[in-house]
Amino acid sequence: MSDAFAALSIFLTNKYFGDNAMTIVRCLQIHGSVTLKMLERILAGRLSPISIASSILALLRHSVIKVNQEDLLKYDLDYQGITRLARIPILCKVGFLFYGPESENLLQIIFISGMAKTSEVLRAALLRVSEGDKYKEAEVLVECLDTLVSLGVIRASTKSMILHPLEEHVQYERFSLSKSDLLENLRKFVASGATYKNFHRFLPTPKHSVEWDLILAPCADSLEALWRDHLISRLAAERIDETAGDVMSRILHVAFASKEHSHVMSPSSEAVDHSQVVQSFRDPPNYLNSYLTLLLDDPFSVTSIFKLAYKKVVRGILVRHIENIVQVLFENAGVRIFRILLTEGYLPYETLERRLLIPQKEFRKILPQMVASQFVSTTEFSRAKDFNADTVVCLYSVNLSMVARLTVEYAQHCILCLATRSDAELNAKSRLIDQRYYVESMISKHQAEIARLEGQEEMGEGVDEEIESHRESVQALQNSLTPAEINQLSTLSNRLAKLGAAQWEAETAWFVADLYLRLYFDTEE
Repeated sequence: MSDAFAALSIFLTNKYFGDNAMTIVRCLQIHGSVTLKMLERILAGRLSPISIASSILALLRHSVIKVNQEDLLKYDLDYQGITRLARIPILCKVGFLFYGPESENLLQIIFISGMAKTSEVLRAALLRVSEGDKYKEAEVLVECLDTLVSLGVIRASTKSMILHPLEEHVQYERFSLSKSDLLENLRKFVASGATYKNFHRFLPTPKHSVEWDLILAPCADSLEALWRDHLISRLAAERIDETAGDVMSRILHVAFASKEHSHVMSPSSEAVDHSQVVQSFRDPPNYLNSYLTLLLDDPFSVTSIFKLAYKKVVRGILVRHIENIVQVLFENAGVRIFRILLTEGYLPYETLERRLLIPQKEFRKILPQMVASQFVSTTEFSRAKDFNADTVVCLYSVNLSMVARLTVEYAQHCILCLATRSDAELNAKSRLIDQRYYVESMISKHQAEIARLEGQEEMGEGVDEEIESHRESVQALQNSLTPAEINQLSTLSNRLAKLGAAQWEAETAWFVADLYLRLYFDTEE
């Protein structure tokens, strides 16, 4: 574990779970795999046994720590779980891009709870809907959740699998929901008022559990596969045009439906037939076959079956992200050095200097910096048996796996800095933000009351005066913020938007570099 990842894991644990959980994670970082008794002994005087047990349960639900099934039950950090904890906002956004706002709503609730019953997730999602027909929204939520479960984006099981090995998960896993039973229970909740006060009304009790109320958990592997597909589609749109990006997105969406190749570690996509691509369009674009030929350089023209090699495309996306980092650190000359060495392989100093066509002074300044930063690797060998200054030859090259690991550390450090800066910006203007939310909530209440009064069939003098009073209140609330405060809020929004965009880029670079290492090295092992 790098120092950057250790600091990021501490920050995320403190942000999502509080000080007690952060203390446990820090202890596991130092001591490694420990039993519950050892953990209580180490943390004696700082945390009570009840606090330790509740924090461990919360961390297990979110896969931040895992259980090692040995002679004694031991707890250890789950590095993949911590990684996915940092990606919760992006994975929810990916769900929105592919399946709409309802899926983002459902995923946010499931990620926050770690594991939850289906009925509770649907009720929490319905409570977030402030406008519209509740009964219709209930049907949309149940249908969306069933789609996510059937595609493997959300994992559904008949019992909690926290302390069970992976081999036992299959027999309890389900890929469909009882939509009629869930919808009936949700309609009862809507009929009772659909408020936080009535949240637990008509819910199945723990003692009398029912088969249709499954336990839900997010499947991060499938969401990361969708994120990978989105990045590939955006790459096609940038290199060709938006139509090409749309075609690639539909091909990958059809391929994702096959659970055999929907995992993020799949080296290639499922084979997609030409007719399936055409059927995914309501109105197929012009020159569709030409786009398919451009996008997929290895189509089987006889059978019209298309298949995408993920490993090759992920490598190309990684190179683009590394070039962006090199551009920032070493400017254009550094990018030229990186590209030539990546393309040509091992080159001696004189040949590299001759091929670059940049000023000698700039080349001799930047190349040692890139070597010191490990973006360029060196290999030394002797042309003779004697190893001295006259016989030694130094070759320069790019070790892409080493640079990918370096990119992961850079990205983790950037994410920590950006998240810390965002929290500092929000804390500095917390009073002003609370005031704005209060004003907006009061304005919405007054406007809702105005709409209710105007919708009445009989309008009397008292009603007109009440409507006018609400309108005056709305006007007064809108003028409650001074121009200086509005300017501060606008500046804060712009600053947070820039920090969010930078964090998205850092998260993407981390994801692509990590995926490249897993595809090219973990699969070989």
